Amino acid sequence: LLPPIAMFLLVTALPVERRGFLFATLVGLSILSISLGVLQLLGGPGSPMRLYAITNELSPVGFFANVNHNATMVLCTLPCLAAMASRFAGRRDRSRRSGGAIIAIASAAYLILGIALMGSTAGYALILPALFASAFIYRRAIVARISVPWRLAFAAIAIVFVAVALNGPLSQETLSAKFD
Repeated sequence: LLPPIAMFLLVTALPVERRGFLFATLVGLSILSISLGVLQLLGGPGSPMRLYAITNELSPVGFFANVNHNATMVLCTLPCLAAMASRFAGRRDRSRRSGGAIIAIASAAYLILGIALMGSTAGYALILPALFASAFIYRRAIVARISVPWRLAFAAIAIVFVAVALNGPLSQETLSAKFD
């Protein structure tokens, strides 16, 4: 729990106007991690770009030793990117509004391609909830009030996601077989 506690303390210590810097930092680190992962793939299993001796040697792990951790960071970046893009959505200046949307869409496309390149099962499993949460955040910023169909769609996706998780990797049989 140390990283989430540290992040919570960091966010609460920063003034409100400086908190957006954290989102930009996360987006930048995710893009750099994917780029480092591409260099790791190009260098092969023994690439000097790999930062850890014990790692997924055939996967782009970026700054991490495990490809699932890299994918999780990138997935966490998508809703943050939507929050950043929503700041530009309310601008009256059309060029700033469209410029912010273009940058957000290009960055999101790069992040999604990075997740696809990683081959992480966790990344594949969590991409749809992350994209839906991102769309929900952006939509909320544009419309200010979320309509009932959007709320129902969000609830339905959450229920399906929990049901699949409980019947798949978190099922009683799977867990008991793993820990017996």
